[in-house]
Amino acid sequence: MEELSKRIEACIAVERASAEIYNNFSNKFPKARLFFQELSKDEESHVTLLMVGKAYHKVGKLPDNVVPSSLPDIYVTLDLTEKIKQKIDSEEISLKEALDIASLLENSMAESYLQEIMMKQTDDKVIANLKKMLIDEISHSEKIKDFMENMGL
Repeated sequence: MEELSKRIEACIAVERASAEIYNNFSNKFPKARLFFQELSKDEESHVTLLMVGKAYHKVGKLPDNVVPSSLPDIYVTLDLTEKIKQKIDSEEISLKEALDIASLLENSMAESYLQEIMMKQTDDKVIANLKKMLIDEISHSEKIKDFMENMGL
């Protein structure tokens, strides 16, 4: 598998791990259950978007201007998700800590990579529709910040 496909696979793994972390948080924090479920659902949507991007790349239809010229080191973020899952399994964390973790994940290289791909200009209708889905949403970082403010954290 060539390098771009490997990195897209790593991004998919990060998004899946993030969804799992958010599901875990939704079970631990009833006051924030719906919020974390929404984040998890959004991460699963990112998985779908990345899988479509990978399929497009595999058949040579991923437009050149959609692929970033220099990809971030996604493997650092993938390692981070594993450390976060271990921390959650081994110790009690507060809602504020969970939200801080979510913020860290959302500002990770994986999220930046996804956003960079989706913000590039393209005439491809499939990619344009996928981009619209992301653009219509408030960024996760902003969602987390707003939620924390509303919770008084």
